[in-house]
Amino acid sequence: MRKLFSALVVFCCMLFSVSMCFAALDDQKGPGEHGIQVTDRPAIYYEAYLHDKGWSQRCGEMTAAGDPYGANSLDALRVYVDLNPYLDILYHVHVAGGEWSSWVANGQTAGAPGVPIDAVEISLGGRAAMFFSVSYKVLVEGKGWQDWVPMGDTAGDFSGKIKSIRIKLD
Repeated sequence: MRKLFSALVVFCCMLFSVSMCFAALDDQKGPGEHGIQVTDRPAIYYEAYLHDKGWSQRCGEMTAAGDPYGANSLDALRVYVDLNPYLDILYHVHVAGGEWSSWVANGQTAGAPGVPIDAVEISLGGRAAMFFSVSYKVLVEGKGWQDWVPMGDTAGDFSGKIKSIRIKLD
């Protein structure tokens, strides 16, 4: 009986050791291995502050935020990424006749009401950033829509106010 009890204790210790090894490995897992898949496509939303009109409605991917058919320029921008806690959206704006704002992330405001912007840069961060990229384009007053630019590049030409923006995840 003593041998059986000893064998059972040894077996339980081994089982406990093996389960602790798997628990340690689970703590080292990357994003997506805890129920959320990094390859699941996140949703991107954004809104623009229109000069003299206030915040636009929240727009979905590739929808024009701003005033593409009117006279109002963009003064500020907020961008959000949903469905992936391991992905951050980072962005900043260039103020017409001024300087770049500080980089902000995940729905924070870049820019200030009353001061038009003339350029934007957007990038991704976080553990899942290697799986996605972002591109964007702007409508420059008097010049029309510019081409899509890849993340980190400048959209806008520092000489005309931005009236609208479109953003997409690639």
